[in-house]
Amino acid sequence: MTTEEKIMRGVAIGGAAITIAGIILLVSVAIQRGWLGPLGRVLGAYLVGALLFGAAAWLRKRGTRVEGIIALMVTAQIAFVATTSALIFVLEWWPPGLGSLVVLLGNAVFLVVAATWAGLGRRLGLGSGGDREVGLSDDKKDDKARAEARSVLLAVAIVTALVAWMFSASFDAWWPIAGIIVALLASYTVADNRIRLAMAIMATILQFMLISSADALMLPAASVGIITPVLLVVLTLWDPVKPREGDSSEIALAEYWRSFETDPVAAWVGVVLPVPIVACLSVPLIRLDAVWFTLLPAVLIAAIGVFAVLSDRPTQTDGLYASTTPVEYQRIARLIAVMGLALVATVLVGIRYNGPPMEPGQFLDGSLPVVVYLIAGSALFIWLRQLPRDRNLGVVPWVAWLLGAVAITGVLFRHVIVLAPVWLTDTSALIQAVLILGFIAATILARESFYHRPLWLQLLVGATMLYLSATAIVTLTTYLGNLIGGNTGMHLGFLIGHATVSILWMALAAVLMLHRSLLTEPGALWTGVGLAVAGTVKLVFFDLVALSGVPRAIAFLLSGLALLAIASLRGRRTGATTRDDATPTPAETTTG
Repeated sequence: MTTEEKIMRGVAIGGAAITIAGIILLVSVAIQRGWLGPLGRVLGAYLVGALLFGAAAWLRKRGTRVEGIIALMVTAQIAFVATTSALIFVLEWWPPGLGSLVVLLGNAVFLVVAATWAGLGRRLGLGSGGDREVGLSDDKKDDKARAEARSVLLAVAIVTALVAWMFSASFDAWWPIAGIIVALLASYTVADNRIRLAMAIMATILQFMLISSADALMLPAASVGIITPVLLVVLTLWDPVKPREGDSSEIALAEYWRSFETDPVAAWVGVVLPVPIVACLSVPLIRLDAVWFTLLPAVLIAAIGVFAVLSDRPTQTDGLYASTTPVEYQRIARLIAVMGLALVATVLVGIRYNGPPMEPGQFLDGSLPVVVYLIAGSALFIWLRQLPRDRNLGVVPWVAWLLGAVAITGVLFRHVIVLAPVWLTDTSALIQAVLILGFIAATILARESFYHRPLWLQLLVGATMLYLSATAIVTLTTYLGNLIGGNTGMHLGFLIGHATVSILWMALAAVLMLHRSLLTEPGALWTGVGLAVAGTVKLVFFDLVALSGVPRAIAFLLSGLALLAIASLRGRRTGATTRDDATPTPAETTTG
């Protein structure tokens, strides 16, 4: 920006502020002296706004500097909003609902006009729009005119967002908060990075402001919170604003973390900022007793991202901006898909702990999110393992859903370790235990997806499986014991379940460390060691105190025998395997 441009921008801002002040002073004088009457003063204020708007359109046709056009356009918009607000809150001529709707419609008109000047009609196939009005034939001048018009659109969109912020505190005049959505829709095909990023940031701030609003605003706040993040994702994917490199052979999509090397604005708008909006959405939905609707934008975002990942998109070169290349499209699509899948897991966990608590005798009351989570997680893991290599979504969905499984089953696990077996005799606990086993089975079926992955991921998977298996086994044995033997059977089943978990951990450690095909695999060795250590810690610090009688004795006896077998047989089998590898084959002997 040149010095002259900076000076002209300052002059434009000062002129707009002074003009608005002049309108206010003129109205004040008119009120004091009784000029024209109330209706005349209102019509006069609207007339001033219309004249400013007409002046902006006239100066644009003459090719005047964009700073002046922006100043006149913004001043006209502010004059309209201020006059209408006075009709609502000062004169009380209009009811708040109707008046706020008029404010929204007026802002929409300003946005559509600015978008039309920026080429919206031409991009939608409705003619050349503002291009014919300007009458410029040179392509460079044409592009410059539309670039200046986008600056006007940015200014109008910012004013619209500020108006939404101001009306977010009014419980009966809330229509202008939907101006954010209108601004995003108006920016379709004509937005640049400034417009898209500014609207995304202001939409996020608006959602934060709506958290503390009155209960009467919860439904509008929820509606805006559902629509806005989905709209940001859709615009990021199908209305890109910045081209990237075009040779798909230069980028290996299988290298997951390189997918973050995308347009920063697209990443912020389509991946980062929708997350806090959805997080804020939970507050009004909890107040509305409709917390399950928090899942709607998360599922839509995940579905849109997955659809984009699985679809092929040709390169387009026409229009204001060259559309993103297939490689860039895949990059941002994979990021959105990953974010959406992780967001679904997070939202389900949030629903679990913001819904009604799980109580004995209430079928699937608070545990319905757990049931939905485990079924969806099992299906997701089966689907992820079938994806082709070039569509691989990386480790984040696995990590998010594994950690989410630990978090969402926390209530059941708490009853397993705090010696409260009565909570494990409910039918909902049985259903959760069975579904946990199904989740474990789906993870085991997808074990190839964890091969050659970082050690921390393999350790995370192993620790999660230990946690879930202990929870499921103890719950099942406790439920069956109660079903067979009543209260006595419940306690016996609880003890047998814990003993079974300890024995199974040790047995699995022995299999991993003694199986001939795994003797030369370092991963199997360290996994077996981890299982043995976990089993030993559980025996010493939990089973010794929590168990009693025969189950405790059997758990210690069999676990000790497993450790002895590992110690005595591991060295012998490793030595035999080494000798077998060193023995030359008959062909090698003949050659020698």
